[in-house]
Amino acid sequence: MSNKIMLLIRQLEVSLEQLGKMHLNALDISPAQSFALEYLLTHQNETVYSTDLHEQFGFSKASISAALKELKNKGYLEMVTNPSDTRKKRLLLTPRAYEIEQEINAILVRQQDTICRGISPAQQQRMEKGLNTMLCNIKQELVRRNDT
Repeated sequence: MSNKIMLLIRQLEVSLEQLGKMHLNALDISPAQSFALEYLLTHQNETVYSTDLHEQFGFSKASISAALKELKNKGYLEMVTNPSDTRKKRLLLTPRAYEIEQEINAILVRQQDTICRGISPAQQQRMEKGLNTMLCNIKQELVRRNDT
């Protein structure tokens, strides 16, 4: 059996990171930071903690922590300690984050358009379903191995 699919996914990951860095350079944020901001902007009426981002994106807790620390240092968010659990930090966007909301959305749409160019909506749906199945398979395997 060939490892072509895994290799292609790895190449896509690296290329997406490079494309994201190029597009986000003017905003001085990383792709991980843009995903965190976009998530917070679309869930602004909800209470969101860093663990929610970890669960949503699958990034390591250290990566999420580093991205959030940078966003805080750049003035895009505040972290408020939960009084009932001091380990948990509620994430609150600052006015500066709302100022770049449209730019972030435009960049993410442009990236999506770039990677899906030449792929019909029906093919995109099949790809999304297949990728979600692969992700689910990996998560199930991780759970299975952690249980043994």
